[in-house]
Amino acid sequence: MRHIVLLCSAGVSSNILVQKMEEEAARLGYECTITAYSLAQAAEGAANADVLLLAPQAGHSLAELQVKYPNVPSTVIPPKMAGALDAAEVTELDAPASRLFIAHCVARALKLTPDTAASPFTDVDDPY
Repeated sequence: MRHIVLLCSAGVSSNILVQKMEEEAARLGYECTITAYSLAQAAEGAANADVLLLAPQAGHSLAELQVKYPNVPSTVIPPKMAGALDAAEVTELDAPASRLFIAHCVARALKLTPDTAASPFTDVDDPY
C-alpha cells in the first residue's frame, strides 16, 4: 500500500485535499493512505512516505526536502490545481478530485517526464 504525504505551511488546507484524494482513490480502487502534515512535521511525514506532495505555499522548501529525503520522490502541487482549495474559490467541497489531478501530482512527484505520444485516455489531454 502506498503512503502519500501532503505538506503545507500549517497542515490545515491540505486536509481538504486529503479528503478529496481519499475519496477518489477509493472510487478507483487504489490502495493508499494519504496524510497531511505541516512543514514543521516534515520529518515525521517523510518517515513512512512513498511520495511527498507540497502545497504551493510550501514550495520554497522543495529543494531542502529533496536533500533531506533523497529516497522519497517529491514535488510541488501546481498552484492552478491547489487554487481551487482556497476558501474564497471553493464552491463545491463535495466534488471529487479528478483522475487527472491525482495522476498529475503523482507523476510530478515521481519525476516522470511528459509523453509526446497520444494519450490512451479520451477524457483528458495531458502529456503525463
